[in-house]
Amino acid sequence: MASSIQGLNSTYVSMINSAMKKARESKNQLEQEKSNLKNRKNVLSDLDSKLSTFNTQVEKLNDNIINQFDVMKAESSDSDLFTASAGSNANIGSHSISVDRLATEDTRVSNVYTSSSENFSNITSDQTFSIQVAHPTEDNPNNRKNIDVTITADTFSKNNEEVVSKIAEKINNAMNSAVTDDKIADGETVQASVVSQTEGNSRLVLSSSSKGYKHRINFSDSSSNLLSQLGVNNNTKATDSSGGYITEIGTNPENSQLNSKFQVDGLNFYRSSNEVKNAIQGVTLNLKQTFSKSENLEVNTDTEAVQKKVTNFIDKYNKTLDFLKNKTQINPDGENGTLSSDMTYRNMELNLRNTMISSISTANNEEYNSLRDIGIEVEDDGKLSLDDKDKFNNALKEDPANVGQVFRSEDGIANRLSSYLDRYIDTGGMIQDSKQNISNNINRIEDDIYSEKQRLTEKKRRLRNKYARVQKMMKSIQSQQKYLSLFSSR
Repeated sequence: MASSIQGLNSTYVSMINSAMKKARESKNQLEQEKSNLKNRKNVLSDLDSKLSTFNTQVEKLNDNIINQFDVMKAESSDSDLFTASAGSNANIGSHSISVDRLATEDTRVSNVYTSSSENFSNITSDQTFSIQVAHPTEDNPNNRKNIDVTITADTFSKNNEEVVSKIAEKINNAMNSAVTDDKIADGETVQASVVSQTEGNSRLVLSSSSKGYKHRINFSDSSSNLLSQLGVNNNTKATDSSGGYITEIGTNPENSQLNSKFQVDGLNFYRSSNEVKNAIQGVTLNLKQTFSKSENLEVNTDTEAVQKKVTNFIDKYNKTLDFLKNKTQINPDGENGTLSSDMTYRNMELNLRNTMISSISTANNEEYNSLRDIGIEVEDDGKLSLDDKDKFNNALKEDPANVGQVFRSEDGIANRLSSYLDRYIDTGGMIQDSKQNISNNINRIEDDIYSEKQRLTEKKRRLRNKYARVQKMMKSIQSQQKYLSLFSSR
């Protein structure tokens, strides 16, 4: 039995399909054009991403605030004893270091009390005392703040363990409130706790949050001399039973045992911290242990760190160049790259390559006015390679500015690239304009495709109606022929 569409004979169906296939060629062309444009837009987005990633490396090398080529390193002869780091303002040199003592927190302890006894029952009124802590400001680095602590009278009728525990709680609450109210900072508080050195005994412990003489603890006692009764403010070294200081506070940064004391190149230094930033220009020391035998500190240009930055730059450039070649040239199989018909992007590869081989006229040192002068070669395929690492490192050791000028001077590599790349990747740049034009064309094509769909739908309807009429007419003729044949057979 013949197949049909809405009752049409298969012959007519075939004729309709054949006609529609030809009619759809225009729509198919539009669909293909739309697909090509979308692919082109995606390639431009990928190019934008590649160029932006490359430009990030360019901008790092061209940073006006942080000189990426003047990177210093400080190396300790024994990192278990001390470590060091160097900023760009550090000077190349060697230093001897020894450490007499490390900075420590100011810790005060009370007398030792039998936990179950009631040594404070003689106090019958609320007691308010003050703990003075460091709160340095820009105007006054020695500024200090008094934090008031109040213990209510009913506390003192309890046993010793409960009393010292409540005092510790009130001190901590007062310190936390002072931090919340921005009266002091976190590192300026005094922390209180209760310890039991032997079973059945209680002892109050106060400790500064930060180290050094600057963060020493001072007290103002209450009306009934609660702190004196506790012994925490005794100006003596604590024993196993009596209160006082754990580490001698002293009267100044030089004689206070709370401060670190160390020697740099034979000079004595005293600091409130074990992190020291101004004993050697541009160098931060981190003191970890005491040691009397001098150790060495070497400050040099960090050629490895600079080399890594330049290697990252080369890697991103080479990947960008590979992408451009793939998308703008005709490959060995004779296929055109997606952007091969657009001279804007075809010329880009050549422009980048020319930038890399051009000499720099604004470099301060005439011996260093090209990438080749610092050991970077431009290969035959346009890619870069750090071909001579010794040459690169020697240029850095002679003067980091020599290498920096190749990139950072007025017409240096990084400056040129930054200006050139901005034309493509900035808001309103060439890539954005190209993508917008493509989007406009896609919208136009989609309108045309919609119109074609409408036209094809109408054409198919007309063809169906036409062949339905033909089929109906043919059936009528066949019926008449059959009727006439009955008469002729008689």
